Amino acid sequence: MSLGNFTIGSTIRLPLQITESGIPVSDATNVKVFKIIKPNKDDDGSFPKAMTSVEGYDGIYYYDYIPQNVGNYIVIYNFDIDSATFSAMDSFYMSASGLQAAPRATAVSNANFYAKSISSSSSSAKSVSGSDISATEVSGDDPYAKGL
Repeated sequence: MSLGNFTIGSTIRLPLQITESGIPVSDATNVKVFKIIKPNKDDDGSFPKAMTSVEGYDGIYYYDYIPQNVGNYIVIYNFDIDSATFSAMDSFYMSASGLQAAPRATAVSNANFYAKSISSSSSSAKSVSGSDISATEVSGDDPYAKGL
C-alpha cells in the first residue's frame, strides 16, 4: 500500500489501523513506527517512536514525520497483542516540487514530420535520423502502423 506522493517540506501523517477480521482491535500495546527506510536505503536512526492513538477510535494510530530527501520511503510499524508482536508496512514518495504534468496522448498531425498520417494504399517506411533524434516515417495500409 502507498500513502502517496508528497513534496519536500510536508509533514506526512503516517496512519495505522489495527484490525482483526475487519474489526478494530482495542487491546494493542507498544504501537510504534519501528523503522523508516530512506531513499538511499539507510535507516532513519531516530526510530522506533511511539504512535499516537486517535481518541474515540479503537485501533487507529498516527505519527507525524517530516522527510528530508526526495525518493521512496518505507515505513515499518510494530505492535503487540497479548504476547505476540505484529508488523505492518507502508510506503510514500517525496518529490522536490509539486505534482508533475501527467503524460497525455497527442493526436498525430501532418505538421509533425516524425508522425505523418497514414493515407496511401501501399505501405512503406523510411528511417530518419539527426544529431539527437531518430524516427521512422510510416505510411500506407499496414495494419500494425495504423495504431500510430
